[in-house]
Amino acid sequence: VRDAAGEPTGLFVEHNLIQVLEFTLMRAAPRFTHADRMRALVDSQRRYAARGVTAVYEGHGVAPEILRVYRETHERGDLVLRATLALSPTWADVATARRMIPELGAWAGGRGAGDDRLRVGGICLHYGGDPEVARILHESQPYTGWAGFVETANTPAEYREQAELAARHGL
Repeated sequence: VRDAAGEPTGLFVEHNLIQVLEFTLMRAAPRFTHADRMRALVDSQRRYAARGVTAVYEGHGVAPEILRVYRETHERGDLVLRATLALSPTWADVATARRMIPELGAWAGGRGAGDDRLRVGGICLHYGGDPEVARILHESQPYTGWAGFVETANTPAEYREQAELAARHGL
């Protein structure tokens, strides 16, 4: 955004449905660290609990770096909310999905993996999507930005194949 004199104001407006400024124009800005994410999860739980929330569902999917934060928080005994997570696929093509979905199904299929405090079950598949946004996000892995998930771009045929494969494996 520019002011009346045409000078930059420092305000950026994201027009994509999924954020890409962090991965493009602001690539040099400091990234969220594992420690940042650990602190943020503890803080967000405190804020949820203060409002009476006892459980959360991360339905947009969490990438491996976010799953690690949840697992470590749980292992330390600091996961006070019940959390159910869907995994965000980090693969960029259907060929990789054919290999990965059966592996995910082996540990997160059916009732999912975990216990009454932290459960992982299912994946979040994207129908359609912007191929350029997906390319930018996949090139940035393993870092997944502030959102902690990875957007993909699937044709109807690619989506259907992955969804059917996921269903066959209990995801």
